[in-house]
Amino acid sequence: DGVITGERQLQKEDSLREKYKPWCMTWSAFNENRKGWVYVRGYSPPARGGSVLFFRPGVHKLHTDKYEAYFRALLNGIEVCVADSLRRSKGHIGKCNIILDAKGAGPS
Repeated sequence: DGVITGERQLQKEDSLREKYKPWCMTWSAFNENRKGWVYVRGYSPPARGGSVLFFRPGVHKLHTDKYEAYFRALLNGIEVCVADSLRRSKGHIGKCNIILDAKGAGPS
């Protein structure tokens, strides 16, 4: 019937996370972001707001042979953003504001 229960979906997700370890940054992921197309900087609003992630896909195009490194770099940026917000709020708010700078971006 094609219906996946919540427990079965979690087991499937856990096995994928264990296999690919998306939280691990590889050297290829570091190299993929050497131009700084994704980074965390600042807070919005400045005094007590969530962290800000800048995502600039036009700076660096996704290459089909390096998609895993590209997405590892993106996921790492999001995790750093949320962790920074949680650290600043002493575990109360894990908010990540994302600014999309689409200059130079277009269909691949």
